[in-house]
Amino acid sequence: MNAKVPGVDVWGRVAAAILFAAFCACDKSDSSARGNPPHVVAALSAAPASSGSVPPVSDVAADYRARVDTFLPIIRRMAAVAEVLDAVKKQNADRLTPEDIKKLDERWTAATGIADFMRPYMENACAKALRKVASETRGVVEAFVMDKRGALVCTVSKTSDYWQGDEAKWQKSFNEGKGAVFIDKPLFDDSSQTYSFQASLPVMEGSQAIGAITVGLDVARF
Repeated sequence: MNAKVPGVDVWGRVAAAILFAAFCACDKSDSSARGNPPHVVAALSAAPASSGSVPPVSDVAADYRARVDTFLPIIRRMAAVAEVLDAVKKQNADRLTPEDIKKLDERWTAATGIADFMRPYMENACAKALRKVASETRGVVEAFVMDKRGALVCTVSKTSDYWQGDEAKWQKSFNEGKGAVFIDKPLFDDSSQTYSFQASLPVMEGSQAIGAITVGLDVARF
């Protein structure tokens, strides 16, 4: 669904630039209040300048700042619900080997549609808890939780793969057990002509990251 950001949508580029400025500002104040996780790793970057006439970012920044301010607390709420914590801790206790994870990941990526072995990840209590919070939030297009190895714990919809441990969304948010916030670059969908992006946060138990959660949002609906 997602593709790289093209240089054709002026307002889309403005949205990406606004999101970058807003996240830097809002999470700076938010991180000092919450204590954990300790910092933000942002992959967002402003889109290239347009040769056309673009309204100043300051003209519409307040609107996007208000939206962004509601975003991270919602994901933190998802990461802290009992069903998510219980599911992550239970899977972390399982003796999954790297070979087990590799085999399941290969089976997952090779499957067409939603195979029966995938359904427990989409229908367990963890997935239902994510779905409940997501249903109350405009713009959420995906949400999934990973364990301490980057393996999938639960998801609201089918993911492209089972193991996320080789991707920045898990590596930077789990952050070797220290935890961090990772906001990925906005991606442009040609079919809907909208931007979406992913935000990943650690699942925390006290001061220790035990897993991670990724939520994708449609900028236009958020």
